[in-house]
Amino acid sequence: MSRRQRVEFPYALHHVTARGNGGARIALDRRDADRFPLLLGPVVVRLGWELVAWCLMPNHYHLVVRTPSPNLAAGMHLLNSRIAYAFRRRHGRTGHVFEGPYDAAPVKDESHALEACRYTVLNPVSAGIVARPESWPWSSHRATLGLVPPPPWLAWRLLVGWLDDRSLDLGRAAYRRFVEDRIEVRSRSGRDRD
Repeated sequence: MSRRQRVEFPYALHHVTARGNGGARIALDRRDADRFPLLLGPVVVRLGWELVAWCLMPNHYHLVVRTPSPNLAAGMHLLNSRIAYAFRRRHGRTGHVFEGPYDAAPVKDESHALEACRYTVLNPVSAGIVARPESWPWSSHRATLGLVPPPPWLAWRLLVGWLDDRSLDLGRAAYRRFVEDRIEVRSRSGRDRD
């Protein structure tokens, strides 16, 4: 099967995913999971990305990123190489960690970007791992809400500004409602089937 052609241009928005080889886990334990943002942050800074959302799952991860320079491929190669190296070294393994390089879906506009961000942070809820996205420590959600200090490389202000550009507090409140609306819809539709 052919790979989707990747189009890069300045300020392109992307919803990026990378999966473990053959569905294998890329984070075996809390230490692996805690290392992920430590590997992600320097890549975001080095490439000048605007990372608006991320989530690490046991066998894959999601990023929603805007690239001021057309350098997504270079950054993803760097990120996945660093993750794979750290994983193999820590666990004494060889071979591929990731199934392929990565998949990047173009994000058309801010509305599409918001949906991609919501989908990203709701991944652990959808998988049935947690009931609320703020219970999952390996995503940008808690930092965007202000529940934990956001790392300097997370473009949370950009994200909340898409929802309400009058103030950061109003934007965060709008972001919280935007994400919770999807949880409530899923919850109601689940009860309807019972």
